[in-house]
Amino acid sequence: MLSFLGKQWRPRGEFSAEQSLFANFCKARGKSATDFAPAAFSDLAEPFSFREMERTTERIFTALKNQERILLFGDYDVDGVSGVAQLFLTLQHLRANVSYRLPARSDGYGLAEKFVEDAAKSGATLLITVDCGISNAAGVALAKAHGIDVIITDHHALPGDLPEAYAILHPLEPQETFHDKDLTGSGVSFFLCLALLRAHYPKGNFQNFAEQLLELAVLGTVADCGALFGQNRIITLLGLAAIKKTKHPGLKALLKISAVDPENITAESIGFYLAPRLNAAGRMEHPDLALELLCRNFERASEAAEYLQILNRQRQELVEKCFQAVEVLLSNSPQKTPAIILADPKWSPGILGLLSARLTEKYSRPAIICSMTSEKISASCRGPEDFHFAENLREIAAAEPELFLSFGGHAAAAGFSILPENFARFQELFTAQVIAKRGLTPAPPVLNYDGAISIPLSAEAVAELKNCEPFGTGNPAPQFLFSDLALQSVRTVGENEQHLSLFFRSPGGQNFGAIWFQRGNLLEKFPQNAVVDLIATPEVNEWQGRREVRLKVLDARASSKF
Repeated sequence: MLSFLGKQWRPRGEFSAEQSLFANFCKARGKSATDFAPAAFSDLAEPFSFREMERTTERIFTALKNQERILLFGDYDVDGVSGVAQLFLTLQHLRANVSYRLPARSDGYGLAEKFVEDAAKSGATLLITVDCGISNAAGVALAKAHGIDVIITDHHALPGDLPEAYAILHPLEPQETFHDKDLTGSGVSFFLCLALLRAHYPKGNFQNFAEQLLELAVLGTVADCGALFGQNRIITLLGLAAIKKTKHPGLKALLKISAVDPENITAESIGFYLAPRLNAAGRMEHPDLALELLCRNFERASEAAEYLQILNRQRQELVEKCFQAVEVLLSNSPQKTPAIILADPKWSPGILGLLSARLTEKYSRPAIICSMTSEKISASCRGPEDFHFAENLREIAAAEPELFLSFGGHAAAAGFSILPENFARFQELFTAQVIAKRGLTPAPPVLNYDGAISIPLSAEAVAELKNCEPFGTGNPAPQFLFSDLALQSVRTVGENEQHLSLFFRSPGGQNFGAIWFQRGNLLEKFPQNAVVDLIATPEVNEWQGRREVRLKVLDARASSKF
């Protein structure tokens, strides 16, 4: 039986009444209590375990000694921006002659040749990429021809042939010796900064500065959906702890405008509140606006944060308007296609990823949304869990090497640019690829849960689950099955009545509340006297000195017993 969201439910494990809620959760996830241990600065990996870290730092210190002009080139999203900010602040601290350059989204992703030409004209002799570069062999070759050494720091999917860079720091590089393969771009940048600090301060008196960098590293790690285990978990925990006591003027202004209490900040706070405002700079205008907030210690931080707030509101309105237009296009389509591929010259490059993400979430199909000019089509891609976008683009590029102008990305998110005359051929190849791998009618999406449990739950047992934080990619919040719940009342809440507030009675006779965010449109699914099953995350709700367990609903279905 499918749920109200059209999903199949699948248990990760079975609940044992003889074990605590925390122990059951660990068992369902295949983890032990030690996997959720507190993090210390000493838990960070040895940065020189990167295969080419020593070569990288030696080249940078040579540039420092000779006062060479160093140019940092990053990506336009939060991962790239926060990674550039860390490296810029570190090199400034070491008194380097350093500057940075970020592309606008309209420029496309990566180290385009025009940026290399500009670097050569500026007199740069060392170029360090952050969160990009691994797919830019032509740009790296041009830099080499200009006498510019290129150090690549990246984490995106590898191309068939690697660029001939001076050095490459990339966790997925075939010969890489760094043990953790899940770092984001800002994570790789952090370990480069840590290596530079360790080499510059042999007595180790750099931890305070490194903790300030962690305030920035956590932004990119969470925003770019780094799996929150291993080094990503340590970066996130230490970064969140550092933000709680931050003196960074830009971060303080961003927290205030986002209404995030530093004392209670979580990974979710970054993903839902801080990152969208930082990303709004590049989506609506230019990413330099976000980068300056993070790496310039200026007095107008509040004004800058307020401007990001304005841009974020504009971004929200634009995405909603365009999403409604896309829905009209899909409703007028004669048949349901295995993939959603749409292009429009009116769509801003800055919102393509948001549109494709919403479409993938709603329709569980690969989605490609494109902006277009007479010269090229730029696409942002998102896919469901069973479809690896970067691999599929790489397969198409291998079959027809001249098809793309550029491409790259991850499993769930990718992008490419292509000449307009090649777009129809791409659609043909990609659609055939999706059909071959997912079929014309793929199976409904699956929602995993951590076991079936009963109400009542004690606030103490639920609070113990906080030991498993941070929650996010790779470590979603605990989600359990609650069966045969009798509906007592339901109503829509929120400024636009977009949420559902529900009240249930459990089979054991206990009353409790639940909230389902952004699902006010499902009100009709809960008629009077309905009996339902829920997959939900239990939370402790404190109100007027009372601590009660409330459920945050993820999905629901009619009970199979009624």
